[in-house]
Amino acid sequence: MDTDSQQPDSPSLFKLQLLLSLIVIAALAIAIDFAGLSNLFGVETITDAITPFLAIVIGGYVGIVITDRLWWRVFSEN
Repeated sequence: MDTDSQQPDSPSLFKLQLLLSLIVIAALAIAIDFAGLSNLFGVETITDAITPFLAIVIGGYVGIVITDRLWWRVFSEN
């Protein structure tokens, strides 16, 4: 796919603010679980926290970016 054919107002694939927000949300969720306030992920050690942390960050980022691009493609005026 030619990069020159992309429209200048198309949404970007890299969104730093979204990534940082997801990292903070994931860290808070894991910290709450690790502290024993909830048993959402079953985290008992830091090693146990790696998988849910990555799942929240990567899954959330990919899901939001794909949804954003599809939303833009469907509702943009061509």
